[in-house]
This record gives sequence, C-alpha cells and structure tokens, in this order.
Amino acid sequence: MFLGAQGTHAKLLGKCSIGELKKEPYASWYNANYAVYAPNQDIVKKVKASDLGELDVKIVFGSWCGNSKREVPRMMKVLHDASFNETNTQLIAVDDSLDVYKQAPRA
Repeated sequence: MFLGAQGTHAKLLGKCSIGELKKEPYASWYNANYAVYAPNQDIVKKVKASDLGELDVKIVFGSWCGNSKREVPRMMKVLHDASFNETNTQLIAVDDSLDVYKQAPRA
C-alpha cells in the first residue's frame, strides 16, 4: 500500500486492506456506505450456500472514484453477511493520474 497525495485528495495505491478503508480519510465514505447498505438476502443466502472456500476475490478500485466508493462497501457487506473468509479477498487500488490512469503500482 502506498498513500499518496494528488491535488487535494489522498489515494490508496496497490494492495491494501479493509482496515485501511475503515480509517480516515477513507472511513468517511467506506463506513457510511457500508452501514446504510442492505444486501438482497436472497443473494446473500445463495452466496452462503455455495462452496466458496477455495474462491479468491480480487477487487480493483479507485479510492478517488465515486463508483468504487459506492460499490466496494456494498460488495464487502455482501461477503461479510455471507460469512465469506475475508482473508480470501484482495483489494488493489489503482491510480487516477493521467500517465498511469487506472493502473496499480508495479512492484
């Protein structure tokens, strides 16, 4: 994880954790959107009933992106409600700078 500053906003880059999203400056959108989202319980039941023990989930997002700010907390809530193992979830934050738009750092 790299915390950089671009203009007036901080952004996450590369691999990061849910714990990082739960802290400021990201907590203001992550925690709020997680708290208000009510997943479709039929979907949660289907996910929970599936044998997903071997499944790895990779979520590519931008900490600066409005769609990511809405959808990442929702996805994490569905996975949490379905008792999906959080250690099988990988978050990869991409950049919004023009020269590396939507690319993760190469490391």
